[in-house]
Amino acid sequence: MTKVTKAEFSRIRGVTRAAVTIAIKKGIIEQEPDGKLILEKASLQWDANTDPTKKRNYTNKENRPDPNKAQEDWNVSRARRESALATLAELELAEKQESVLNAEETETTIIELCRTTRDRILGIPKRVAPMVAGLDDERKIARLIHDELETALKGLTVEGFKRKRAAKKVVA
Repeated sequence: MTKVTKAEFSRIRGVTRAAVTIAIKKGIIEQEPDGKLILEKASLQWDANTDPTKKRNYTNKENRPDPNKAQEDWNVSRARRESALATLAELELAEKQESVLNAEETETTIIELCRTTRDRILGIPKRVAPMVAGLDDERKIARLIHDELETALKGLTVEGFKRKRAAKKVVA
């Protein structure tokens, strides 16, 4: 903890003594009761509470911040923000146009389709057994089982998925 006078602080920061006095009066930096400044504390307050892009009366050219650098940082930040907002707007538009699917809704729909299909497949033996019991023709039995499997698996097609999604939207 180094204590310095206003004059010493102004030399260290590369600003005029008047700028330091004004900063103290405005409450930008705090002065100790003995009239001195704690260098580390005052430096942190100066950095946090002053705008590096504003013109100052610098006495030391090495301490003078580059206003172009501050402007570049702001421009880069602004460009990133604008890019993020544009991406969000594109996603919202795509969702409204239904060219993008909501991951959560899609997962729920797929799980429901898989469960329904599983239940249909597991129900085939119970439905087909009485029909096949009296048949001797292998081709007829194979055709009957094939048709039942095809019916059970129909929900797993793209059309089945779209129907399921559309039905969920009507309910919601």
